Amino acid sequence: MRLQEKVMPYLKDNSVASIGSDGLMGDKLIVITSPSDPSKQIENGARIATVNPLDYDKTIYKITKVADNAEVITAALASIVTQVQGGKGSVGALLYNDTLAKSLEGTVASAHATMNSIKTGTEGFSENMTALKHNFLLRGYYKKKAKKDAKKEQKAEKKEMKAEQ
Repeated sequence: MRLQEKVMPYLKDNSVASIGSDGLMGDKLIVITSPSDPSKQIENGARIATVNPLDYDKTIYKITKVADNAEVITAALASIVTQVQGGKGSVGALLYNDTLAKSLEGTVASAHATMNSIKTGTEGFSENMTALKHNFLLRGYYKKKAKKDAKKEQKAEKKEMKAEQ
């Protein structure tokens, strides 16, 4: 390729040439880029690196396929959103139907009532167990159990003392 002498000072030995176009459908031309880092000026008869040109037909084909897919996906999403806004399906019922929300509120209230009943029952059971411990028929059993538990604790403490030494 022949270049005018006035262009030569701008071309460096690390310049890169590629085929470009004047606009999307324009004429083909050679684009030479020169890095900004300092390097030697190109000499007569020298060669520079090249880059394969972009195949616009393939690129446009791929962009067309992507646009077609986006159109299908957008239509499907529009259909789903329309159904949800109409209160259809689980998500639509959850967002736009008060019956489900009221049912959930009732379930939560029932769970709170159940927990309160369990708490009351547990307190009553605890009182009954305390009363049984003081009953003359079972008092001996609980005293023996307390002694066994105390012995187990003493043995565990002795093992800990030996292990520390």
